[in-house]
Amino acid sequence: MNKILKRIVTTTLFVVMFTLAFKSTTPVQAATSTVTITYQANGGTVYATGPEGTKQTVKYNTSVRLAPPSIARNGYVLLGFDKDKNAPYPRYLLNNQYKFKSNVTLYAIWAKRSEIYDRFGDSFSYDVDFSKIASKLEMFRVKSWIGQPEDVRIEKVKDLAARIARLYGLSRVPNIVKGLPENCNPKHTLGVYKNGENTVYINPGLYNDVFRLGRNYVAAGPMIAKTVAHELRHAYQYQRARNPQCRMDFLYGYNLGIYGYGGYVKCKEDANGDVINYSEYQDQLVEAEAFGIETLVDFFLK
Repeated sequence: MNKILKRIVTTTLFVVMFTLAFKSTTPVQAATSTVTITYQANGGTVYATGPEGTKQTVKYNTSVRLAPPSIARNGYVLLGFDKDKNAPYPRYLLNNQYKFKSNVTLYAIWAKRSEIYDRFGDSFSYDVDFSKIASKLEMFRVKSWIGQPEDVRIEKVKDLAARIARLYGLSRVPNIVKGLPENCNPKHTLGVYKNGENTVYINPGLYNDVFRLGRNYVAAGPMIAKTVAHELRHAYQYQRARNPQCRMDFLYGYNLGIYGYGGYVKCKEDANGDVINYSEYQDQLVEAEAFGIETLVDFFLK
């Protein structure tokens, strides 16, 4: 009888303690319905404040888009914001949604404009070993390429693309299409990567023995191999920018314009169809890096 009584008393005490603990922890944040985001230009200048000045009041723990004041910094581009003013890359992007549970100060994270738009001729670090596919690249040397039937060439290009995609660590091997999208000038467009389609388009002329590039004729075999490596590098850049893990990934994203700001420099043509801004085009990060990787491929094509 005493044992039963003790169990009842113990159970009752436990229920009371649990109830008290539960009641004491529930409404902690109920009184806080909003939080304040304070923006710091972090070396930049505010030239147009938002509706609330340099602050933004948002609902507690509710998805919101950042609404910073308009800021600028001479010679720099804005990558995003971070709680750490010395962060190498931002954890908060302008067009994404975030939840905040307490007041926070976000600092602008900048990149020198020259990091993105003045890169041609720079040295890049590539974690790619093309020696692993040297035997496949050898098939694109002039002696190996000339005289091959077209269907054989098409299969060789697709096989090379699959192998380079694995070297780059691409999660999906892009489709390879012989042909160019509409509005692409075949006179100077060797290849195009379409991210939305995950497709690489190749100029049909590169499937010949020789290809006319500008006023000159070049061997098509080595050129098509370098074009495949170049365009697949753009697939790699998109993949990295979609799931950024380091500063370079954010630079890719800015250059490609996938965050909704920044942007890619497209080739512009004059009335004769000649490119008038080639230097500007090749100077941007994503192109300079892709051209640089062509030099690695070229080593196995000589």
